Amino acid sequence: MQTPDIVMEPARRTPVRGRTDVLVAGAGPAGAMAALALYARATRDSFLRLGALVAAVLPLGHAFGRLGCFMHGCCYGRISHAACAVRFPRHSPAW
Repeated sequence: MQTPDIVMEPARRTPVRGRTDVLVAGAGPAGAMAALALYARATRDSFLRLGALVAAVLPLGHAFGRLGCFMHGCCYGRISHAACAVRFPRHSPAW
């Protein structure tokens, strides 16, 4: 059985070609809400109570997501001449 292309190369198969941030910004929160709803239903727990717990750690998850975007090269910020600034390779998307 051959693995589908969407599994092997998801970035090339997004609805908007070349825009992997669409998956992060759109599908991430939607998937998290769906997973939370399914978990709440399976454990017979309150969706709002679980949502409050998730909201407490949400900023940490967002920070990791931003680091991932930075490493991918889609969220690189602005030009800086500070000593701690990151230098991107010539002709990269951030250049």
